[in-house]
Amino acid sequence: MARLYSIYFQKNKSGSPVLDTYTEWSIVCKDFPFMPYGESKDLPAREWADEDGEDTFFPEEIKLKAYDIDVEFAYKGEMGTANSKIEAFLDYLTGKGNTGTCLKVYDTYTKIGRQGVYYKSIDPDLFVRKSDEGDVVTFKITFRVTDPRTSITLTAQ
Repeated sequence: MARLYSIYFQKNKSGSPVLDTYTEWSIVCKDFPFMPYGESKDLPAREWADEDGEDTFFPEEIKLKAYDIDVEFAYKGEMGTANSKIEAFLDYLTGKGNTGTCLKVYDTYTKIGRQGVYYKSIDPDLFVRKSDEGDVVTFKITFRVTDPRTSITLTAQ
């Protein structure tokens, strides 16, 4: 994806502000592969040796599985600023300072948002370029989406 854009995060704690990744940490999103709809959970089924197929229980509503997404971010700033900005972003995601860990996330490009999201890991293979123009770092974070059905929308603040 060539277009860089912001992602909005908000903690589930009451009164938590909505934070824009670019405004807050100078971090933009390169790729946020939100799924518009998740994969279904397996339906309970039994197999009988003397019958074809399976005996499946069909509920009124099929439930969806939680899933992981790998999000690619980029930081560009003055020389020597990348470490502190990325660390502050990770501190926010992991709840440092008792800010909570459950996130609401809204992707401004796809206009898809989810709740019940949490930080899982950061890919150790960062791309770092330092030049006279400053620091440029791209990195990938894995998030877990525990609520694959509830949509989060952006409202005026």
